[in-house]
Amino acid sequence: MWACYLGEHGDRKSPLAAPSRASTLEGLTPALVITVEVDPLRDEAENYAQQLAAAGVPVEHVRIPGLIHAVLNMSAYVPRSREIITSAGNFLRTRFKQLDTERVADPV
Repeated sequence: MWACYLGEHGDRKSPLAAPSRASTLEGLTPALVITVEVDPLRDEAENYAQQLAAAGVPVEHVRIPGLIHAVLNMSAYVPRSREIITSAGNFLRTRFKQLDTERVADPV
């Protein structure tokens, strides 16, 4: 799968390919990590969320039970895949409200 993701000569160890491999995660912007129950990459993603939290990055992790890897690609047939979009929308709504509040509190 790495070859599909990075091409034949991509650097698997690069933090640009796998951010969890960066020397530090400190200072990153708030993150949302969404995982689904049946996904071979779930544990890796959840570990990344834990790494972000340990580095002091505001992170929200949502695990959606009963869904499978790549379910978003099947959204026309799996109505519950909408839970992924809803989670992302809720996260963004909250972040945008926080940014608006910060901007009003500290106008430039």
